[in-house]
Order: sequence, then C-alpha cells, then structure tokens
Amino acid sequence: MAVGRFLGAEARAGPVALQGLLLQGDPPLPPIAPTQTKRHTFSLASHGESMRERSLRTEPLPLFRSSGQPGFSSVVSADPEHLEARKLEREVRVRFTPVSCLIQTPEGTVHAKPGDAILTGIADEEWRVSLERFPHKYRPIPPTVAGEPGRYLSMRNKVLALRMHGPFEVLLVDGISQLSGHTGDWLIDYGDGNLGIVTAAIFAQTYEILG
Repeated sequence: MAVGRFLGAEARAGPVALQGLLLQGDPPLPPIAPTQTKRHTFSLASHGESMRERSLRTEPLPLFRSSGQPGFSSVVSADPEHLEARKLEREVRVRFTPVSCLIQTPEGTVHAKPGDAILTGIADEEWRVSLERFPHKYRPIPPTVAGEPGRYLSMRNKVLALRMHGPFEVLLVDGISQLSGHTGDWLIDYGDGNLGIVTAAIFAQTYEILG
C-alpha cells in the first residue's frame, strides 16, 4: 500500500509523522537523519582583534596644551628633536568677524570671538588669529589699512617646530578649541603661549628651518 493514500493533514505533519502511519505490508521508510546545522567559527589569529578589543587597547593621544604665557613652551623646547624655524613672508586674505563664530580649519573646529581675524592661506585653508595677537604677526599690504579686511603679509617671526611621529592633539588657549594632528605634521610653538599644527605641505611653503 502506498504512503500517498494518507496525503492530507497527517501527511503535512512531515516525514516523522508518516513513520507511524505505515500499514502492515508497507516497506519501512529509511531512517531520517537529524538535521545538521553548520556553525562557522572565526579565529582571532586569522581575522585580527575584535573592535572591542582594539578599542580597549587604544591609548589616549598625546595632548599639548597652550599655556597662554609669553615665551616658548618647555615641553617643546626641551625635546631634542625640535627645530628653530622662521615664518616666510606670505600674502594672506584677512577678514574680521563681527560676531562669535566657528571656523573649520584643516585640523579641527576653532572658536572665534568678535574682532578675531579669519585668515585664508595659500591652499584656501582658514584659521583664526586672536585680535590681540594679529598685529604682531601680520602687516597690511597697501592700500589695505590695519584693522580692515584685505591683503596682509605674514611677518618673519621665529618659532619652534617639532615633527611628530604619530597622531596628537593640541588644546588652544581658549580651553575649548582642540586640534588634531597626524603623523608627519608639525607641532608649532609660536613663542607667545600659543601652540598650533601645520601640515608638512604647508610648513614647506610657509617656513624656513634655521641653522
């Protein structure tokens, strides 16, 4: 007798239920092998550390804090790899913000106060110079009048420069604005209590190394 005669609700119960529905004389059904679920395992040795483990192994980046005090930072000047450099005369475009605002620099977001100078450099990069420091760093190119927007020339001020071997961060004098540097960038000490970051490409075009 064929099993097919029992097709219906019982047959839809699956092959295990059909085993009990065989009539006398029917050949036995072959044993049904249990379903095997394949499990994939991954070895950390072949696939690297997990994201969680990598995050646990991450150390804080070196943070250099601007002191706001006149003179070069002892942290930079005491490093045997620091160099003396001088800013080259380079023309920049300058505007003065009438209100507080945020300036997006290549190294991070900087807070600007009313009256601060917003400069645009040779690569169309922008940065901020405080109202107090600006006259000591840039002079107007006629017919631009000092304190008015227009074309300015950077002064040949001396700085200390340290080429960095890994990522790092700089906290500006305002205690809020924080910059991020990468391997090969320069940590610049301006000698007036302010630190900054200059990429290798910009440094090569705007500074000369002394001695």
